[in-house]
Amino acid sequence: MTHEADAADSAFTIKFVPSRGSPVTGRNKEKAERTCEALCDLQLAIDGTAAQLARAEAFDQLQQSAAALARACSIFLRKTVVGDRNARATRLLDDDICRSLGLAFSRLRRIPTDRRRQLMITSGFDGGQILVEKLDEDTLTPQSVQEIAIGPQRLDLSVEWPLPGTATWTETPAADTPWRVRPEELFDTGSMDLDCDAWLGQQLVMFDNRGISLKEAIRTVANYEGAHSMNVARLLRTENERDTNPSRNPELHILNNIRISGIKFSHIVVIETALYVYCKLIAHTGIENPKGDINLPTFCLVPESAGDIFSNPETFVAYDGGFIPSLGGPPQTISHTIRPAG
Repeated sequence: MTHEADAADSAFTIKFVPSRGSPVTGRNKEKAERTCEALCDLQLAIDGTAAQLARAEAFDQLQQSAAALARACSIFLRKTVVGDRNARATRLLDDDICRSLGLAFSRLRRIPTDRRRQLMITSGFDGGQILVEKLDEDTLTPQSVQEIAIGPQRLDLSVEWPLPGTATWTETPAADTPWRVRPEELFDTGSMDLDCDAWLGQQLVMFDNRGISLKEAIRTVANYEGAHSMNVARLLRTENERDTNPSRNPELHILNNIRISGIKFSHIVVIETALYVYCKLIAHTGIENPKGDINLPTFCLVPESAGDIFSNPETFVAYDGGFIPSLGGPPQTISHTIRPAG
């Protein structure tokens, strides 16, 4: 195929790139259709959660439902705003889509310093010992036994309460005034001036001196629980062991093991964020909604202990992880501070 390029009759040839595979295609799905599918997936998870909550007879059923919904929410957020492998171009709400729809996002709700209180959460064990038995390589009969002491270990978590996502949870809840998991606990819904990148990049909490962003909290749940199921109990590595993702960022996984009234703090954040995006999309005239009724679940948390729970914060805030024993070592205390950013 040729084309007259100029008056001198110079011509050039268009060359097509060779291709392999089938000339038969799948059905093309534009991002608008795929966004509607993501909304449908989350709506199904929401409906299932609402059905579970309606007939839940025990608190562990609520915990199970919240964890399942959080995993579904993390996948929804990964598709819509985070992207696959953290690539911006792969998210359904990419920069061009957000501009064309006029989508802007809210700032995290600021928690004034004069409304915060310090909570100290302590866990650990008193130490002990292990017996190491050497066996004969041929007969497997015991040859010797060595006792190794395990030093006492303790984790002190200093938490500035309330954390983001629990902004109004400042009074002891009751049956008629429970703590509610809802987007307004995390976001200042009256402000909508951030693009997607700036919105995800907001600092959620300060873990010691390291800021953890909203995006990092979402990706931790999505990558280790939602899209994959990975054991991240061990957050250290031996001298010659390859550096793994969990050991590079232990603070993300320590934060992901903090529970509030039995529900992971990170799960509360992910659920509230997903519901925020979900409500934003179904209210937009340029987005096709899922068929049927739109229902939103409401988790109402009422800690089981009576009286002022803030006088004994370990009744509603707990660390759900553990320790790698300090073999032969002295007593060990590990301290971390978690507070709202800003």
